[in-house]
Amino acid sequence: MCDYRQDNEGYISSCNKNFKIHYTADLVNDRPGKIYIHKKLLDKTPVHYEYLQPCTDADTPKGYVCYKYSHLKFVNDCLKFAEGLTIHDPGIDTEECILQDKFTRKIFGDTDEKNMNIAIEAENKKYAKNVNENANPKIGESYAFVLKKIIGKKEAPYHIAHVLFKDGTTNITLEANAGDEAATQPKFDMYDTELDSEYTFHEMTIDNFDKSYQTKAQKSTIKDYITIVLQKRKFKTSATKTTSLKRSKAGSKIKPQQKSRNSKQTKKIKHI
Repeated sequence: MCDYRQDNEGYISSCNKNFKIHYTADLVNDRPGKIYIHKKLLDKTPVHYEYLQPCTDADTPKGYVCYKYSHLKFVNDCLKFAEGLTIHDPGIDTEECILQDKFTRKIFGDTDEKNMNIAIEAENKKYAKNVNENANPKIGESYAFVLKKIIGKKEAPYHIAHVLFKDGTTNITLEANAGDEAATQPKFDMYDTELDSEYTFHEMTIDNFDKSYQTKAQKSTIKDYITIVLQKRKFKTSATKTTSLKRSKAGSKIKPQQKSRNSKQTKKIKHI
């Protein structure tokens, strides 16, 4: 089992220590858009994402290089941002549906109701081994946490996180959150893929939703959820030029999420 405890300098590392993200003493991600990558890994596998550029931090960990999200535009919507990352154009803001569920091949992003039905179908026996704790996107794919019921108007019952890197059993994601209206940068996060880990995307995201909603009815709704994997759907033409299915504008915002790590080791909660 990998060690995700915060070190004395405030960093949490991926499984093989090739990636680091910085947090405050209260485990709040205080450097949006920034991640630190080990030089030895960069020597073998240089960063090929044009929107990630080297940056300078006075306290960059020894042996690491700081990288920052540097695209001129940031779309603060978890689904649209993940779609943009999928086609290597994170500034795109299109009404086209770019993603599909990896296993049912159903288009994701049209309406909240259709998204929920896709997730429910993905949980049946034929696909069950690939969802929830078993969900493990490849680089270039995305996690999708989907509730089975609508919470309320203008509150999207899902959260999407795009996987940029892998390190051992750790998936490193870059995410937007429309609930954080003041955000000007996306945030990196790490999720474990070990089935018995408390740091899986499936486990951590339900904690975040639970902290976002207060009433009994809301908390009851968010307990019924599914995690699936999204991938780029197949297009006959460019994803931004096709005349195929367009999304509904409903359900584009979620409440501010406190992304937590309830660790038996640290007894702390990480808020991103």
